[in-house]
Amino acid sequence: LLVCSLLATDVMRKSSPMTLSKDVQEPALRAVLMMLLSPNGYIQYEASFKLSEGLPYLGDGYLNVLLSSLESNTTRSVATSFDSFKIMTNLMNLACLVLSRPYHNLLNKRNPIDVLSIIIKECLHNNIHITRSKVTSHLHFCFEGSSCCCYLGEEWEGENIVLYYGLVGLFNLLRSTTLVCVQCKRKLDVGILCHDCRDQYTEDFLIVLQRALSQSLSSGPKLYIAHILSLFGLCGSPSKLGGKMSSALDNNDLADLELLLSDGESINAHTAIISARCPKLLPSVKCLLGSDEKVKDEWGKSVYRVQMSDRVDSHALKKILEYTYTGFVMVGDDIVKPVRTLAKYCHLKPLAEMLQKEQPRWNSDYTRYDLTVALGPVEHSFSDIILEAQSNEEMKCDHGPCQLSTPHVHSHKTVLIMSCDYLRALFRSGMHESFSDVIRVPLGWQALDKLVHWFYSGELPSVALDCRWNNLSSDEQRSHLNAYAELSSLAEFWFLEGVKEESLSAASSLLGSSTSAAAVEFVAFAANLGQWEMVEAGVRSVAHLYPRLRDSGRLERLDEELLNMLRTEYVRYSQHGGGGN
Repeated sequence: LLVCSLLATDVMRKSSPMTLSKDVQEPALRAVLMMLLSPNGYIQYEASFKLSEGLPYLGDGYLNVLLSSLESNTTRSVATSFDSFKIMTNLMNLACLVLSRPYHNLLNKRNPIDVLSIIIKECLHNNIHITRSKVTSHLHFCFEGSSCCCYLGEEWEGENIVLYYGLVGLFNLLRSTTLVCVQCKRKLDVGILCHDCRDQYTEDFLIVLQRALSQSLSSGPKLYIAHILSLFGLCGSPSKLGGKMSSALDNNDLADLELLLSDGESINAHTAIISARCPKLLPSVKCLLGSDEKVKDEWGKSVYRVQMSDRVDSHALKKILEYTYTGFVMVGDDIVKPVRTLAKYCHLKPLAEMLQKEQPRWNSDYTRYDLTVALGPVEHSFSDIILEAQSNEEMKCDHGPCQLSTPHVHSHKTVLIMSCDYLRALFRSGMHESFSDVIRVPLGWQALDKLVHWFYSGELPSVALDCRWNNLSSDEQRSHLNAYAELSSLAEFWFLEGVKEESLSAASSLLGSSTSAAAVEFVAFAANLGQWEMVEAGVRSVAHLYPRLRDSGRLERLDEELLNMLRTEYVRYSQHGGGGN
């Protein structure tokens, strides 16, 4: 630790004239930053203490030099390219400084927030971009031979390290700011943004950050973006699935849980969502399922009633429920403390850390909205509906007294209704099926399993294109491909938004690595379901093999229309120079 801090001090002292090589600056500063952000409290403290000891002569003056250099690089004309490496080095130095000691009065003298905001926006628009491999020669390596199943993954700080270090500096400057508006410098009683500046700031930079959360960034940048937004009262990350579940907050039709407050107020909720997202709000399963806990409401519907502690603030509880259902909540400065207290009690660690203004720890995961834990084999999953696949296979069920031997999933009407218009209409139709405990879904087991995962996570599960996929038999590959064709077909009748597009994308990616036998069988299967976009994708994947497939007799089961499509695609392939062999 001492050696690293001294090396970093030397790097920072000499970085202005750029006398040190890239191979020295970046690794030394990164090593110190990793320790300053370590999840180990001892390492974090020791690194901060020793770095502070090594920087006695670097004060606000050196910080001003760094900010001036950043300003000169970000205020140049559009036609002039950015000096990405210099910006990166300055940001790393800045991050080391603000992490080792707070700079409470910096905003009173100048506005580094604007400079860092510009850099971050330019990075998100890909105008400033630099990877670690460009500045560190020891990362210039290659593998000999195949590494198909060796997933190295990207660095936690992401591909664009300028973006990451800009976010680290911005978050730490903002969280050290107290009682002064970051935009106009006006003194405040609470918060860091005055009322007059909030609309302008929210419509500009904060919207850019919120949109960035939906991009394919790694965990490090996403965590810092979420923590920066939380400083302005925007906690969590809006998601499509969370947006669907938000409708359940005001929907009492399927509510089976009543939270009773000490002031006589009661709040309706759904055990399926609460048990998956915030189980601490529920008593133990044994207690909840006791004979005295489930009662009939005024409409004759069975509900669980849970008496909340008299210390629970009703406004804070509503905020916790909003975060539980949607994954996102706006918390005003006047209610931060009770919401933070309740979040800690409920073990909502991501929300509690954001409200506590805690630093994201290196290599920690970015939490995504997910309800799949509600599907797990537990003592009681609060399931009220079973989805059964069209299959003759046998399956052992781990859910209590269930007697079904065919493949099925114990699900929840609340989750299904919020994601599927067809099922919503079915359950509310009053027909015989709406009262049934089992819904037979026109899908095979693999397709049903993928569909349920989509209901509870918002995404279709994909198959990794590695040696495991390549080692599957043609029949096994065909089974995976056919599942996506089934889902695409069902999406049209059940009005499943986005499933058709995701299924086509997943199938297209698999076809490029599938055996020709699996692809031909898939073409025939998809055509039988009327999924012509998938048929075209399958035809394109085997068109270059048309003569060989024709001569081997593997195309006999294809009808004339499919054969014509395959011939046409082969001619197009040949005309573009692909038929030379």
